[in-house]
Amino acid sequence: KIPEPAVAVDAVSITPCGEGFPQCDFEDSAHPFCDWVQTSKDGGHWVLGHKNVSIHGMGPS
Repeated sequence: KIPEPAVAVDAVSITPCGEGFPQCDFEDSAHPFCDWVQTSKDGGHWVLGHKNVSIHGMGPS
C-alpha cells in the first residue's frame, strides 16, 4: 500500500500584529480597502502597502 502524502508542521509561533498590520473596519472613505492593493495582471494577488513599501505574501486569497 502506498502511504498518503503528508505535511508536518513543527515550528509555529503567534505574535501580535503591531503597527505593521493596522486594524481596519473598511469604513474609512479615505482608505476604503485599508491600504490593501491589487495590482493589475498579477493573477489576483493582494499586497498590503504602507508608504511605498509592500508586504508580499499577505492579503486575501
